[in-house]
Amino acid sequence: MKVYRYILQDWEINKGSVVARILLVQFRLLQLLLQLGRCGKMMAILPWVLYKLYSEFFLHIELSPKTQVGASIHFPHPFSIVINANSKVGKECVIRHGVTIGNKGDRSLDSSLCPYLHDGVNVGCNAVVIGGVTLGSGSTIGAGSVVICNVEEGAFYAGVPARKIK
Repeated sequence: MKVYRYILQDWEINKGSVVARILLVQFRLLQLLLQLGRCGKMMAILPWVLYKLYSEFFLHIELSPKTQVGASIHFPHPFSIVINANSKVGKECVIRHGVTIGNKGDRSLDSSLCPYLHDGVNVGCNAVVIGGVTLGSGSTIGAGSVVICNVEEGAFYAGVPARKIK
């Protein structure tokens, strides 16, 4: 994949939000720079500072460039989102404001303790997905839900704790 295509892979899906476009261009640029090894890390210092200021200070978003995020991630309202660095997010996922995707408080780097969102997962605002759970492709999580168990492919889960609705 060409560099500009990699950096702009989330551009079209976020056409309604300039804020999300800026965030994701910075995110993808940092991902590329960090893959270049020592030289890339040196070149990433200024972009990292700008990204941190923009994402955490202005938008209150914690999204590490080390996080595995598939193409065409969509942030309709990019504000107050936390995605653990060890979580995995598939392509074409929708993550709304106030969402937390993380582990259950264990500080280890064990990625099996963090959520894995397969392709096309749709997460409603203020939802919490914690622990080593898997959200199947095309599944939907209702707003304000707390997901602590695996979610089947194409299913709709909602509530506290989240249960299958349909």
